[in-house]
Amino acid sequence: LYNIPRGKSVFMELNFKTSVQLVAGIYAVNINESRQLPIVTLNPTSKWKKVYINMGFDITNEPLDYVFRFFLGAVNTGTDTAKVYIDNVKLIHFE
Repeated sequence: LYNIPRGKSVFMELNFKTSVQLVAGIYAVNINESRQLPIVTLNPTSKWKKVYINMGFDITNEPLDYVFRFFLGAVNTGTDTAKVYIDNVKLIHFE
């Protein structure tokens, strides 16, 4: 769980290569609930790509008693085996 400062720039940086769509987002968590908030869908690519996902707006819009978990998810809707490669995941925020 991360207690991220509000009203600041927050980014997830990662390199990826995937044969299926990936969804990146946050779980907003407090004592009573946990809500999944998808932020961006990354399309399949056969080459490595780097992406910076801006999560600051979504974090700032959540109530002050929430902390956060970050997630990546994929669904294989085809009959072939899905391949997902992720590297160099970083959480970047400014104080």
